[in-house]
Amino acid sequence: MTHLTRARARVAPHPSNGLTALASGLLVLSGAGQLATGLLALTNGAAFAPGRREAVVLSLSMWGPVHLMLGAALLGAGLGLPTGARWTRPLGAAAAPAAVLANFLWAPHAPVAAVGLIAASLCAIWAIAARDAVSDR
Repeated sequence: MTHLTRARARVAPHPSNGLTALASGLLVLSGAGQLATGLLALTNGAAFAPGRREAVVLSLSMWGPVHLMLGAALLGAGLGLPTGARWTRPLGAAAAPAAVLANFLWAPHAPVAAVGLIAASLCAIWAIAARDAVSDR
């Protein structure tokens, strides 16, 4: 085989490439949602109607920074994941479960958004873990 023929030969895509793209997209989606939720909680707390039966009682202004920090971590992990940086996968694997917990506690204020962000974070956790299993083979 000549050099030119080898260069044109197709390389089968590794199964983990698709999982990396999925995890990255879900982390970015969840991070953007967290940032939006945090900004709404900080700027317009009256938009949310707090329930009387809350698991954890925090003012809306307390929830804003929590969601902003989680959003920044998830967004950074999601944008860095396709680059292959070593810090992105542990950051995503740590921030996504924290986002699930924060959204579970935030659910009385915005149930539909919380459930959507929980689903995106859980799928991102699965994609990160499944990518580990595929890449270890």
